[in-house]
Amino acid sequence: MDNNEIRIRGTLVADPSRRVVADGARVTSFRLASNTRRLDRGTNEWVNAESLFITVNCWRQLADNAFISLHRGDVVEVRGRLKQREYDDANGKHVTSYEVEAYFVGPDMLRYVVSLSKPHRELPAVPEQAQDKDEVQEPAA
Repeated sequence: MDNNEIRIRGTLVADPSRRVVADGARVTSFRLASNTRRLDRGTNEWVNAESLFITVNCWRQLADNAFISLHRGDVVEVRGRLKQREYDDANGKHVTSYEVEAYFVGPDMLRYVVSLSKPHRELPAVPEQAQDKDEVQEPAA
């Protein structure tokens, strides 16, 4: 187990966004709000305490599946590696941010009933030199 492995449960605060990076890899990102709850002994009721907001990044097939499946308000569990990024913002201020590079995203099955389906796979592109249908070879199974 990595020392920077994290598991977090929370609610998506917005719909996921998708982008393609320079090497062609697909990335889906979303913001997750994780709320701590505590028992208020005075009222004997559960109340929300502090909230943690964190960006989650999913890559490749997980990115595709998350983008298609997740929406604002969904409660999910995320497992991944905690990453720290440092940069200077537009105003020249030095910023440190933390993100999760996810390798697992799943629904909270206390709240949802889930139907599973396998993702559609895209076929490889046909080579440009194969102009005639007879020249195109079927992909190996």
